Amino acid sequence: MRHTEDGTDLNRSFAPDNQPSSYEERRAAEILRMIRDGGYDYVLDMHTSTTDVDRCLIVDGDAFNNDTGVRQIVAASPIERVVLFPDWVSSQGLIGHAPSSVSVEYFRPVADTKGVEETLLTIRGLVRGKSLVGPKERQLFHVTELIPKSNDPGEDARNFELCADGYYPVLFGENSYRRDPTKPYLGFAATRCTNIVL
Repeated sequence: MRHTEDGTDLNRSFAPDNQPSSYEERRAAEILRMIRDGGYDYVLDMHTSTTDVDRCLIVDGDAFNNDTGVRQIVAASPIERVVLFPDWVSSQGLIGHAPSSVSVEYFRPVADTKGVEETLLTIRGLVRGKSLVGPKERQLFHVTELIPKSNDPGEDARNFELCADGYYPVLFGENSYRRDPTKPYLGFAATRCTNIVL
């Protein structure tokens, strides 16, 4: 999933064991150094998307089960959809390398309206040490594989809705990976969805 020099992507450039070779990899290494040296309790990795994901939290699946800080961020957020990435995906992003880190993905129009308010609410809850949104039912989408371009479920498939191929598309849509020639996939497939209260 790593890309060539021409197609590097900051979101997929966090490989601290590699010698940084692209601009994005050098920036990623500097961001990780700042986080590690800064002694932060929590890290929110904010993203906007041109694909309609509405909004979701993205976490490393192992960290969700083992990192109290990750669960505290999820509990403090009003966002109910949580994507659990396997290590082979999260290891290329910030959430695979920074403890107590969560990525927040907003569809751009949602970011422009509710995004700032929801982010501030999350941060205020973390600073106070108590969620301001109370326990909420969360949908956990367990990503297990990529959606290859050779197996396109069609443009009618929607994020977080079970498609005809038996999985829930995640970060999928006409304006995302479909038009990126450096990526051989269309998005991610969550093969199950579970609910918890957190």
